[in-house]
Amino acid sequence: MLLKNCTALLSYRKGFELENMDIRIRDIRIEEIASNLEPLPEEIVRDIGGDLVIPGLINAHTHAPMIIFRGYADDIPFEEWLFGRILPAEMKLTDEIVYWATLLACAEMIKTGTTSFVDMYSNTDAIAEAVEKIGMRGFITQGLLNTDSGGNRRLEENISLMRKWNDSDRIKIGFGPHSPYTCSPDYLKEIVAKVKEEDSFLTIHLFENAKEREMVKETFGVEETQMLNESGIYDVPCIAAHCVHVNDEDILALSKNNVSVVHDPSSNMKLANGIAPVIKMRNKGINICLGTDGAASNNSLNLWNEIRLAALVHKAITQDPTVMSASQILKMATENGAKALGMSNSLGRIEKDMLADLVVLDLDALSFHPPNDIVSDLAYSINGSEVKDVIANGKFIMKDREILTIDIQEVKSRIDEYAGQICV
Repeated sequence: MLLKNCTALLSYRKGFELENMDIRIRDIRIEEIASNLEPLPEEIVRDIGGDLVIPGLINAHTHAPMIIFRGYADDIPFEEWLFGRILPAEMKLTDEIVYWATLLACAEMIKTGTTSFVDMYSNTDAIAEAVEKIGMRGFITQGLLNTDSGGNRRLEENISLMRKWNDSDRIKIGFGPHSPYTCSPDYLKEIVAKVKEEDSFLTIHLFENAKEREMVKETFGVEETQMLNESGIYDVPCIAAHCVHVNDEDILALSKNNVSVVHDPSSNMKLANGIAPVIKMRNKGINICLGTDGAASNNSLNLWNEIRLAALVHKAITQDPTVMSASQILKMATENGAKALGMSNSLGRIEKDMLADLVVLDLDALSFHPPNDIVSDLAYSINGSEVKDVIANGKFIMKDREILTIDIQEVKSRIDEYAGQICV
């Protein structure tokens, strides 16, 4: 496939540059980027018409099926949100409901330019089936906890799912220990051993709310920081979501062990958990990426909302307008997400030999006018409606704002019906 007449967002050390280029895709990768490329025999040609082409966004932390709980548990304290509303409702979920809910979540992400996401949830096989169907890229982890009798069963299921999806070029199964207050120290050690054995990755909620350290101490009789250091989770590829209530010792541990932190500003603010000290962590060399969290606590899966909010909130907190530039925040949503996934050489940039995960945005949209600074517009002006086409793994999965792989009306109808059954 040849994409002609692209305004390509190309990444450099100093930031981004816009260049008029053609992009040739062969199979799942970018084969060539140059001006005035001639179509090859039998090559499919798509004239982009000068519109903007960017790398697909990477949502580094979400719970896709939780979109069915959107609007169900709003404006209440975190403990009531989790233990009083969400967990009881989750008991009613089935594989079928999770499958259709994931399709809806993926559709919302695709519509707004996200091509890859990191997920943690149960019914993981149903999530993977939905991702396979819709065509985007999923880094899917089985939610793991052992505050009940099901810890070993969940870990065994996790391994089985890895075997099933091993050969997929778009789906990777990892491990998802829920949090230090739902996983015992020995269970965390067991999970880490499996991550090493399978050469995989894990993602975990860390330091999300102010009561977390107290919960860990009460439940397991150990300090959370000590528990994490001794568990070994920092010794394997680790994506730590939230990290709102980190202290200096925690930041040092994260930075020394190359842990990637996911900033989820909308969810953290909505649940009144606070704002992660992103600038302080970044200054210590920690890789910071962006996530939406689930739609039960956001209530959106539109990563542009997080891009704009994260770009603004840290200026306000520090009273320094220079601490988060447009280029820095865009790299958090692309290159930094790829680094967190161990895929810096495959995702997050428009370059030769990178995976062809690309998004086309309409430069004629009102939010790009006047075109004083397109990079700035991406951080501060657009809302996702500008996304026209989405390519994942070298294939169009949305063209002219229409998702090609699913019947979106059927998805919406099914989810409305299911929500009426469980959100009561």
